Amino acid sequence: MRAARMRRRCVRLVDGLGLPRHPDVAQVCAAVGARTDRPVRLTRLEMPPDLPSGVVVVTPSTLGIFVDALAEPWLQDGIACHELAHLLLGHHLRPLDDPEMTRRVLPTIEPWAARQALGAPEPRTLARTCYDGSMEREAEMLGTELFGRLSPWPAEQTWDVPARSARVITRIERALGDNG
Repeated sequence: MRAARMRRRCVRLVDGLGLPRHPDVAQVCAAVGARTDRPVRLTRLEMPPDLPSGVVVVTPSTLGIFVDALAEPWLQDGIACHELAHLLLGHHLRPLDDPEMTRRVLPTIEPWAARQALGAPEPRTLARTCYDGSMEREAEMLGTELFGRLSPWPAEQTWDVPARSARVITRIERALGDNG
């Protein structure tokens, strides 16, 4: 029963974001940024195999999500949705005061570069989320709901429909409930 309740909560949270029909990840990031009153910056970079494929970094003015650039594009979107879910759920933060710890979390870039990329003015403004098992399950459920709302097609994909087929396409769209 708890899972069903959590699923309903996730649907309400996503519905409350005011996303367009089939948004892309950038639109989801913008909606989460609007909800949290801080912009969300999604950065794709190569992550070492022994680290998670997604990391949240928080500064006083920016929320950063780092996603493994070596993952398939659809998986990068799924990882980003999971990390966005942690932000929406308000999971706790642990400061990264130690440059070595920062280097461990973001090993492919220098701590100063991460701070600069996120607009963090002070070395001690970086933080990383630290989750327990229940938080991971909640984020996975909400992230899956977010991911399910994404556009199934890449934005750059277009189709030219011959004029003689336009009526057939319109009927198919109506049958599938896709009115535009």
